[in-house]
Amino acid sequence: METKLKNQSITLVKSDVGLGNVDNTSDATKNSASATLTNKLLSATTVYGELTNTENDGFYPKFRGTLTDFDTAISRGEYMFAGTNIPHAPTTGTIYGIVRVMVSTGNTQNNTDNWCWQEAWNTSGNYYTRSKVNSGAWTSWTQRW
Repeated sequence: METKLKNQSITLVKSDVGLGNVDNTSDATKNSASATLTNKLLSATTVYGELTNTENDGFYPKFRGTLTDFDTAISRGEYMFAGTNIPHAPTTGTIYGIVRVMVSTGNTQNNTDNWCWQEAWNTSGNYYTRSKVNSGAWTSWTQRW
């Protein structure tokens, strides 16, 4: 590669920019991060705890039932909601929809050293999120759309 700097030409070769072995690296010296990630994704029970790669649940969250209070949805999975003035819901009044719960480590928010996120979609097409860090309080719901 040739570059002009203030009317001067310099020539760079692969080794000048750290690519000296680009054409002749053996498989043994290649980064194996993507292969390792692929192997972990293929064994979902290792990466996702109770989620498994089966015909019925694939990589989708486990269905956990119907909510009666949004604050109790602290285990990884999906919940349905249907009712009027459900405690700690993103809105008041009668609402229907699903909540997806994600946990940073483990399957359940433990009020000590992990985080929890809730995503709620209602049948009106609205999407809301909130989170809880360690033993802190839930954040307020934020409407995303």
